[in-house]
Amino acid sequence: ADPNRGGLAQSISGGRILPPEGGLPRLGQLVRRGQVLAIVEPPIPVADQTTIAERSGDLEQQIATAEARLVRARNLAATGAGTRVQVVDTEIELEGLRRRRAALAQNRIAPETIRAPADGVIASARAVAGQVVAAQDVLFQVVDPAGLWVEALVFGADAAQGLGEATAAIRGGAPMRLTLQGFGRAVQQGATLVQFQVEDPPA
Repeated sequence: ADPNRGGLAQSISGGRILPPEGGLPRLGQLVRRGQVLAIVEPPIPVADQTTIAERSGDLEQQIATAEARLVRARNLAATGAGTRVQVVDTEIELEGLRRRRAALAQNRIAPETIRAPADGVIASARAVAGQVVAAQDVLFQVVDPAGLWVEALVFGADAAQGLGEATAAIRGGAPMRLTLQGFGRAVQQGATLVQFQVEDPPA
């Protein structure tokens, strides 16, 4: 595959695979760059779950206390025994506590979204619903069928340097013109790896 016209879809954190709306893509399916291919629900270790539960309980207690103080401050302000400043200060404190609670809940459930790295078709799919994957696992490979390359072995230490064009043939098909894209400098067992681009690829 042309490295500029395709790519891999991998998980950064790992976790459990969840299908997106519309389901997981199938082999050969056409996808667009940025399209959601899968959702990965990250695991939460038991120790972190305990810490989150403790923090959540502490925040709930602080919110309940702040709400009670706000009610008292409003009653005092209505009778003239308190000031509007006390009410505003308590409202600001309560709002901050509620934002912290919302952020804590979001951290617990925020999934990782796996998106298509480029326009193309699904060439390989290694994800099923409920599967547990590790970080950096390749879940999907996307390739552009109109952007395929040809790799060949050229024998001789300097033989690749004289190449400019080549042809490739598929059984039963017409020869395809190839344009040199580059070659490796390392010679392995007398051969050099060379890459060509297919010019005007057939259907």
